[in-house]
Amino acid sequence: MKKVFVFLLTLALLCSMTAAALAMPYNEQIITTTVPDQTPSWTMVIPANIDIPFGDQVTEFAPPTITDAQYVDLNDIALGVKHTGKFLCGDNVLPFTLMQSGDLILPRPADSFGYPINPRDNLQLVISGDAWSNAAAGTYMTTLIYTSQINIILR
Repeated sequence: MKKVFVFLLTLALLCSMTAAALAMPYNEQIITTTVPDQTPSWTMVIPANIDIPFGDQVTEFAPPTITDAQYVDLNDIALGVKHTGKFLCGDNVLPFTLMQSGDLILPRPADSFGYPINPRDNLQLVISGDAWSNAAAGTYMTTLIYTSQINIILR
């Protein structure tokens, strides 16, 4: 009988400990993290429009600049420029060349990236004296299209 009593007492003790353990309060800690969108982005700032006075053969102006680069090094962003090589006024054409640091920037098709340019060196738009002399009266216009892209070079 003693053995049965010890067994029942032990069983009652175990049951009471389980109930006490279940009744103990506990707290949780939740840990979170956020992974931001790490898509490279930047802003290309285009220089103001330019009016070229009649007869000016060389007009120098700044190229676009890159600001607010995120998730990309500024040195990994390539700039390009596209142009047609001519001003238009109706059917009249005033040809020009575009240069940077003495290098000729050739016209590029509209679907291309453009001719690579250095954002630290000014551009020069050159209109020859003969082109000015042969131009019909009117207001001529052209558009330079600037492009930018990540230019990843394995280092």
